[in-house]
Amino acid sequence: MKRLMLIGTVLLSSAAIADHERSYEYAKVLSAEPITRTVTRSNPREVCEDVPVEIHRERSSRGGKLIGALIGGAIGHAVGHRHDHPTAGTVVGAIAGAHVGAAASDSRTVVERRTELRCRTTYDSWQETIVDGYDVRYKYQGKVYHTVSPYDPGKRIRVSVSVQPEWED
Repeated sequence: MKRLMLIGTVLLSSAAIADHERSYEYAKVLSAEPITRTVTRSNPREVCEDVPVEIHRERSSRGGKLIGALIGGAIGHAVGHRHDHPTAGTVVGAIAGAHVGAAASDSRTVVERRTELRCRTTYDSWQETIVDGYDVRYKYQGKVYHTVSPYDPGKRIRVSVSVQPEWED
C-alpha cells in the first residue's frame, strides 16, 4: 500500500513539475513552403434568347376537289352539249376538274414565322489555388526540425520547451 502511494505521489509531482516547467521559446524559420491544391469552381447561369423559328404545316383541303368537279362538270356539260353528248361531257369534265382541283389544293404548305424564348444553363468555371498549410523547417539549438503549420510562421516559430525529470531504475 505504501508502495502504491509512493508511485501515485511521484506521478502527480512529475505531472505538476512538467506543467510548471513548460515554457516557450522561439526558433529560427529556415523555410516555409505553402502546401497547395488547385480546385475548379463553377456557378450555373441561365442564358435566355429569342430564337426565330419556322413552323411548316401541310394544308389539305377537300374543297378543291369539289369545286374542281363542279367547274369541270359545267365546262364539260357545255362542251358536250355542243356535240350532242351533254351527259358524257359533264362526267368527263367533272372527273378532270376534280383531279385539277385536288392537285391545286393538296400541295399547299403554310409557313409560320415567329420567335420563341429558349433558355439553357451554362456554367461559369474558374480555378482557385487553396493553401492548406505550410511545410516549415526550423532550427532550434543547432538542430533542424520539420513541422506542418496551418499558417505562415514568418521569420520565427514558437516552440514549446518542457523539462521532465528522469528517474533512475
